[in-house]
Amino acid sequence: MNEISVVSPAPKRKRYTKAFKQNVIAACAQPGASVARIALEHGLNANMLRKWIRLAQSKSAHKAPGFVALPINTNNRRHQ
Repeated sequence: MNEISVVSPAPKRKRYTKAFKQNVIAACAQPGASVARIALEHGLNANMLRKWIRLAQSKSAHKAPGFVALPINTNNRRHQ
């Protein structure tokens, strides 16, 4: 046991801002955009970018619908 081994700490995960994620996701939504190409351009893993897209889509699907005003026709033709 005369050897000493140095253990370096694991690299920390890189964190991305919401604004960065939204910009990259928006770029992927453009017609003819390639998720793999956009991921490479931004130094990202394509699978991670696809996960961001999937999460963003699921969040937008879970939002409560907003109020929609509908006109009401007060002239009821059946009772005329």
